[in-house]
Amino acid sequence: MRGLVYREASEAVIKSINANREKSLIKISLYSRDTLLSEVVYGALSKQVYLGINNEGALKRISGVEGTRVNVVLIDWNLVDTYSRPEDAYSYSLEAGGYSSEKFTVESLKTVYSGLEGFKILKRDNRWVLYAVFSDYSIPFYLLGDGFKSAFIYVSLLSSIKDGIVLAEEPEIRQHPSSLEAVAEAIVMSCQKHENQVFVTTHSLEFIDIVFSKAQKYSMNNRLAVYRLYFEENELKYRRYSLEDSLRLREDLEYDLGG
Repeated sequence: MRGLVYREASEAVIKSINANREKSLIKISLYSRDTLLSEVVYGALSKQVYLGINNEGALKRISGVEGTRVNVVLIDWNLVDTYSRPEDAYSYSLEAGGYSSEKFTVESLKTVYSGLEGFKILKRDNRWVLYAVFSDYSIPFYLLGDGFKSAFIYVSLLSSIKDGIVLAEEPEIRQHPSSLEAVAEAIVMSCQKHENQVFVTTHSLEFIDIVFSKAQKYSMNNRLAVYRLYFEENELKYRRYSLEDSLRLREDLEYDLGG
């Protein structure tokens, strides 16, 4: 998670949220994904020429011209509902990213569901059905547990995004404890392997702890930051914690980073 790693970019977001708080923030939260994308991301972030940090620790240029729209995707419950059928999510990922998207999805899910090899659409009872293919057997999705299906849909939507910005709004929603690890794996892989800048909002301490573990697995100590937002004197402010600081606060003090 290299989200909000650049101080000026994060301040631009905070100012944008404050400036539009009464007229826009409620709309962003409850009704319109386009409002968030256009007013906060495109309006504030895309005007920052340097937003991220590359593998060498240098600031990464993602937008050469002020106002240029970069590849920004918001994954929230609205999008998940749109692709709530596994067949729809699978078709979306293949169309957008080809078989590399399927490989990404399999790699993420295998951290929890060992033996998974891929997915196939097969004919059953005179209709086409998506199957999960394991090493020694295959099983139709409608017979799989809700945890597997919810993780599959979320990871599939994430799998095709490369060299862009991902806004992941409360990815723990509708996930089972067993599927949280697969979703966290996919989010960290999206940064590490697909070179995305990922912004995650969450209220789940369990999910935060899992993400920390995954970040350590991929040696992302200098590429992850936690921003804890809070109101003070009617202004939205933030505190920034490095991964090292976050781990110390969670392990030694059991500090609630989620607020």
